[in-house]
Amino acid sequence: MVIERKLAPSPSVDSLRELSFKRALAITKSDEAAGYISDDIGLVADAVRGAVSDPWLSALVASYASGMFPHGELSRDLRAISDILGEF
Repeated sequence: MVIERKLAPSPSVDSLRELSFKRALAITKSDEAAGYISDDIGLVADAVRGAVSDPWLSALVASYASGMFPHGELSRDLRAISDILGEF
């Protein structure tokens, strides 16, 4: 059984997504890449807000935290997102 939770919109997450888009665009010069990064950052922020943890999402966070752009099939990471972020 899947339980779906709806989070209220968050101005903080919106601001974070906007900032990440602008910074990624400045670095990559690609609006497509910046859009992907912004979407990923928003997904992670909403997961943290909703106290959701998932091995795929943890792998996504670990990839960004290590300075790598996620690509290909991500290996599942069983660590909590907070633990991954705490390492950096």
